[in-house]
Amino acid sequence: MADSTVVTQCIICNTTIKLRKCQGCHVVSYCGRDHQAYDWGLHKMICKCLKKLQVDLHREEQRLRSLPGDGIRPEFHSGPIESLFEEAQEYARFWEIPETQEYMTICHAMVQGLLEIKTLEAVQEAQRHCTFMIWVNPPDDLDIRDIVVPLYIRLGAIQRCYDELKWCAEEGSDPLYDWGCPRETMQHIEANRDILEDVNDFLREYVSLSLKVAVTLIKVTVLLQVQSLRNAAILSKRLPQEIVDCVGRQAVNRDVLKRKEIVDSECHESVIKKLEMQIRIMYVAVKRDSPQVWSELLKPRQHIPKYVSARQKYRNEPESVQAVVRYNYFSWIETPGALEVIKDLAQHFDTR
Repeated sequence: MADSTVVTQCIICNTTIKLRKCQGCHVVSYCGRDHQAYDWGLHKMICKCLKKLQVDLHREEQRLRSLPGDGIRPEFHSGPIESLFEEAQEYARFWEIPETQEYMTICHAMVQGLLEIKTLEAVQEAQRHCTFMIWVNPPDDLDIRDIVVPLYIRLGAIQRCYDELKWCAEEGSDPLYDWGCPRETMQHIEANRDILEDVNDFLREYVSLSLKVAVTLIKVTVLLQVQSLRNAAILSKRLPQEIVDCVGRQAVNRDVLKRKEIVDSECHESVIKKLEMQIRIMYVAVKRDSPQVWSELLKPRQHIPKYVSARQKYRNEPESVQAVVRYNYFSWIETPGALEVIKDLAQHFDTR
């Protein structure tokens, strides 16, 4: 979903006119009752699941709001806190409190259900829940960043995604990182990091496999868009410049267009070579960590791998591959040309 095409559509015919949302899940839209009825056979199972999870999540939040705050961090109290729900948020240790773990488990299950639906609304809602879970628990015991980073890509938030990835690579994924004041740390994630910089930080052992795959897609996305700008520059010699600018820039993400060296036609070739090298490095790094990931990602799929429980840790290889494909698959297939780059690399490295 490039930022130029993120719009709400009827899931059946893709029209954007006179849409109505499903009143069960609220993340699928239809242009009328006929298309809603046509889709119900496929949609009803996940719709009923999401509706139940919404009810369960609300019930669990009300339960936590009925419990008094118990002084999780009394040394930092600035005044009375009304409920355990509010206190757990304020001190950013949501998953560490036994009473709040059921809420987080339901929220995680909600995200997993939303991943089954490819609409803009579902992606936005999943991203909202993920952002909340990281906000209330910055140490991220549930590996929510593995899920949310590809969602940023699907929403066209390339720079926001890269800033998060860079912070994870430098600090957040380090098992020795000091989480003494987690909320304060999260508020100081540096913005507008250099999206063209080298990938050395992402090669560290503690950077998760899923994040490495996402970094690769960021680099592939920028490469494809710089190639579009280069092709537009070539066309400008034969077509009116205003037409070339319109066609070329419509295909390029707004975050990418902010980079002067990307927009400057004299720099295109050097930027392309730099990105191609970085992509090759990331391809090899991912393949070294897990030889199956790229081949699994390249498989045509009707459905992404099965739901992964919030309490399940993805430590052995089959589970790791399953989780990585589940979280990253749609971000790759929604980026035109991205999988072709990986296919070319696979042919090059696998035939050597």
